[in-house]
Amino acid sequence: MNCKHPVWISLGLVFLFCGCSETAPQQVTQGSGETTSSELIDSENVPNEAAEANESASLQGNSSPSTASNVVDQIDESQASSGTDRQPAQPGSKKTPVTPLDQLKRISQLRSAPLDRVVQPGTSQQDEKIIILTPEQVAVERERRAREIVALAQPIIVETHRDPEQIKVFNSAVDALSDARLQLAISGDLDQAELLKSDAETFFQHDPRSFAAIETASRVLQYTQTQAQQNATNDEKWIVAYAQQAKLFAARFPHEANRAAIHLMSAGRLCDRNGLLDLALSCLSVIEVEFAETPYAAQVAGMTRRLRLQGQQLEEFGGSTLEGQHLNIQELQGAPVLIVFWASNSEEFQKDISLIESAQQKLDGRFQVVGVNMDREDLSARRFVEFTSLDWRNIFFSDRNKRGTNNPVANYYGVTQIPSYWLVDSNGVVVTTRTNLNQLEQSVRSLLLTPPGSEVSLSEQGQK
Repeated sequence: MNCKHPVWISLGLVFLFCGCSETAPQQVTQGSGETTSSELIDSENVPNEAAEANESASLQGNSSPSTASNVVDQIDESQASSGTDRQPAQPGSKKTPVTPLDQLKRISQLRSAPLDRVVQPGTSQQDEKIIILTPEQVAVERERRAREIVALAQPIIVETHRDPEQIKVFNSAVDALSDARLQLAISGDLDQAELLKSDAETFFQHDPRSFAAIETASRVLQYTQTQAQQNATNDEKWIVAYAQQAKLFAARFPHEANRAAIHLMSAGRLCDRNGLLDLALSCLSVIEVEFAETPYAAQVAGMTRRLRLQGQQLEEFGGSTLEGQHLNIQELQGAPVLIVFWASNSEEFQKDISLIESAQQKLDGRFQVVGVNMDREDLSARRFVEFTSLDWRNIFFSDRNKRGTNNPVANYYGVTQIPSYWLVDSNGVVVTTRTNLNQLEQSVRSLLLTPPGSEVSLSEQGQK
């Protein structure tokens, strides 16, 4: 048969898609396009005829990392046999050929067996010993298993990718391979990280709606998410990478609405916490526009509202106070205002109070301070105010359902990070929602010296 499809090549996998039909065997999406668990084979119920050939290696086993050349060699063998099925055992052969289902059974065993112990074989089953591993040995065993799974899964993919009847086997192998690559990448194997990304691109280029394309891309997302969360304080490049991958996933797989929206929201929040406000807004805006029907659109509405506040008039702000009065935004105009979102159990806020009081003293009270308390108990808030002698008004609601993160002001603007400091000019225009208290005096002075209506952003004045 003449080949009608191109040869798709990735660093980790090589597929020779022959021209059987325009619908590739990897096409497994249904209806709305959401993938389902039924696309994976239940390898637990598959008889394992090759158990003896795949006994668990010891901690010092010689299971070597799989390389791209290993897969190419397997493909070459597959091509040399013209894509025919595995040859039956020769007459007189004592060994049953190892099938993809046998290998899946072995993969299932590796993935489900407890990581904190291994079985040391004996001369009989009664002589077997269970060895409890140290944390260091667990790490070694985890890596060993992942590398064995990579070595087992790749030949299954090579052998089954052409056969529509083997789609569940193929998908199960892809799932196992991408998960193993993910675990190795997270542990520091950069080669496996690159192979994972390369596999994802290969699957997408062949069939964008396939289970293989979606799941492998999802594992790339998980990898960048893990790196971003672990390195957020030292290296923002991983946060940027995660946000970019989240937007790419959403663009490529819009039918995976919930999964795409979850990662966009997670990336947006991570960017927000680390001061990458434009990138945060770009992630959350995709949810607003492309995934408005998901429940996540309502969850990010407050955040996007806050992220768009800079340079805008603060119109929705006010409520009852701890003092039993009511405060509204109109009362605050006429002088710069520092809005403080705080809670009594925030150690950072307790340290910041001296910075706020110092700026007030140096500027002779020429700017106002208004608090938005996010405690659950009014007694906690009142005792804190009394103990620290806070002399500013604090929005606090008597209704218990409007306290903590349910505070209507905080909820409306998606404020979850405590403390947070906003600076508003004398006309009620938001200058920044990320005020650097170390430069509070300088920031307020610049507002006092600037003619009304011509206030400038403080983005270059040391915002966090």
